[in-house]
Amino acid sequence: MANAYTLSPTWTQVNRYDVTQDCNVLISNTGGFDLRWLRNTEETTPTAGPATAHLLRPGQSVTITVRSGNYLWMAARPAGTALVEHFG
Repeated sequence: MANAYTLSPTWTQVNRYDVTQDCNVLISNTGGFDLRWLRNTEETTPTAGPATAHLLRPGQSVTITVRSGNYLWMAARPAGTALVEHFG
């Protein structure tokens, strides 16, 4: 299952991937700007800004493990696109 995102420069709930079961996800930066991502257990907007989160350059991908009840937040400045693929 793959989800496409059009990212904004700040954390928004529209660009949050909610995890309902333990799984691995592949995050792919499909845009032309740096993507920032953060995994946490809070449903509310993270207090740490995107500039302090993990960095994913244009064209790069990363596989991460996420646990049920976690949230994956994404942002890109000035804008960007991403694809998140859920597997196993």
